[in-house]
Amino acid sequence: FDELEVKKPKVWDGTWRLVSYDLPEKSGHIRNILREYLKTWGFYPFQESVFLHAYPCGREVDFLREYLGVGKYVRILLVKKIENDNIYREFFGV
Repeated sequence: FDELEVKKPKVWDGTWRLVSYDLPEKSGHIRNILREYLKTWGFYPFQESVFLHAYPCGREVDFLREYLGVGKYVRILLVKKIENDNIYREFFGV
C-alpha cells in the first residue's frame, strides 16, 4: 500500500473520478481503512460515502477494494461535468 499513489498527469483529461461505497454496517473497520487510504491518496471527500479525484486512479482503487475484499460494494464513476466545480478544480489544481 505504501508505494501506491495517484499520480498527477501533465495534462488533466477533464474527467472526474467518483469513488462511491456502501459497505454493510458490520464492516465499520474496513470502511475506516478504505476512507483513510482515499484521503491519503489525495481524494476529496465529496459526500459521506463518496470521494472525488481528478486523476486516473482505477488501478489504486481496484487494488484496495480487492485487498479489503469489498469489491462488490465499491464503484468508480467517471464524470465529465460537476456543477459549480470551482472548489474541486482549486483543490486539484486543474
